[in-house]
Amino acid sequence: SITLQSAGSARLVHTGATTFSGASQVGSLELVSTGTVTDRGAGSASTLTVEGAASIQATDITLDNDNDFQGVIAVSGQTVRVHDTGALTLGSVVADDARFSAGAAIANTASTGIAVTDLLSLSAATIDLGRQSSDSLTAGRLTFSTTGNAALELDGSAVLADVSQVAGDLDLTTGGSIDDGLAAALEVTGLLRLSAAGASAGQSITLDNAGVHALARLEIASAAGDVRIVEQDGLTVASVNVSGGFQLDVTGDL
Repeated sequence: SITLQSAGSARLVHTGATTFSGASQVGSLELVSTGTVTDRGAGSASTLTVEGAASIQATDITLDNDNDFQGVIAVSGQTVRVHDTGALTLGSVVADDARFSAGAAIANTASTGIAVTDLLSLSAATIDLGRQSSDSLTAGRLTFSTTGNAALELDGSAVLADVSQVAGDLDLTTGGSIDDGLAAALEVTGLLRLSAAGASAGQSITLDNAGVHALARLEIASAAGDVRIVEQDGLTVASVNVSGGFQLDVTGDL
């Protein structure tokens, strides 16, 4: 295991697994490992503070203790787990499965790509991803949780997974369709604004898993295809702009 202390830059190329232990603090970090990277060397007591930019490449990355990435973090690995006690700013992300959590906001920088082949999981006070200049955001499946607002713009389709909860407003924009998969649930306390209007026709919005979605207010900003929404309780519809068919099933008041 290693502990890093440097007011300047730290650059490491490591053959095998890299395990952080104790309290590490560096000005910036560039780490390439042929094995895994983890902060589990001394259990939950291990922490990593990076005051500037961080770039980490490994087979798998698990940095989910009380870490503090104060600059932009870029990661590449098969399975990625990153937790930040404050705000988390993502640069380039390449992963099969990625889970990011933060005590404050999760956002991304301009001109960077976030590409997750399977599940992208996000948990933070607020989320703002995929809406910067010349950036890109793609994910095979998506789940998120916030105590405030969330705004996501995906270049392709959005397939929800598990239970996604937003205590504020949710703005979800896609270049493809929006779908709730086999068993996903969506709970939004504020306004749910959906837009699925890619360049090709037929981009649909389907949130029809029965008895699981809890939505307060709904706006369909744009949909090139059909829209079907199933709500387990009452729902207020703010506005609808749909090129295809529109079906809304509500158990309570509409």
